[in-house]
Amino acid sequence: MGIDNLYSAYPDLAGKTLDWLPMDKQELFRYNLSNKKHLLDQYGWTDKSIKYQFNSAGFRTGEFKDCDCAVFLGCSYTIGIGLPYHNTWPLLVAEELGLECYNLGLGNGSWDGIYRIGSYWIEKLNPKIVFILEPPGVRYEVLPFGTVSVYNESKFKDTLWANLFQYQENYDLNKQKNISAIKTLHKNIVILENNQNNVDLARDLVHPGIQTNILIKEKALGLVA
Repeated sequence: MGIDNLYSAYPDLAGKTLDWLPMDKQELFRYNLSNKKHLLDQYGWTDKSIKYQFNSAGFRTGEFKDCDCAVFLGCSYTIGIGLPYHNTWPLLVAEELGLECYNLGLGNGSWDGIYRIGSYWIEKLNPKIVFILEPPGVRYEVLPFGTVSVYNESKFKDTLWANLFQYQENYDLNKQKNISAIKTLHKNIVILENNQNNVDLARDLVHPGIQTNILIKEKALGLVA
């Protein structure tokens, strides 16, 4: 299957393998080595390298093929920022179900981005099941800017954006519209709320760690009918 930039998570990284991926940056790791080494030691990250390998469609997953698979949609918690791929909850879930794992996660993703990517790939990949982990926080996707949230609200001074971020109802309705649209794409969709407490942290000391991903896996499997 060829790449379509509009429906890719990382079109510029298609076919590439990286040692670092925002926000798991080398500069942050060096800072943490100097200032938070006790946490890196605690979670086992001091000497562990990570590879971010992207397929030809720009996703951190294997090459797409015609097979029994599960599709996973979400943000950095799904793609596995700061984790080796084999420790990510989507791969753990797929292995338990005996399905090929197609991880379509997008760092800093939103419900808008989940629908954008899912609307294209779910039909093409024809998965047995689709898992979605809800992105945290109030986020919208506005092309070509990408994801905008309450954290970069100051970049948008006009009244329209001020109102968009000021009223939680706007986000709630946007989320529900996306969920309703996504549910038309497949008969077997599992949505996980993002209410998992992190019991450990990834290499960037921000994202969920290895043990937390195991807990997310268990939650996801518990929702499978």
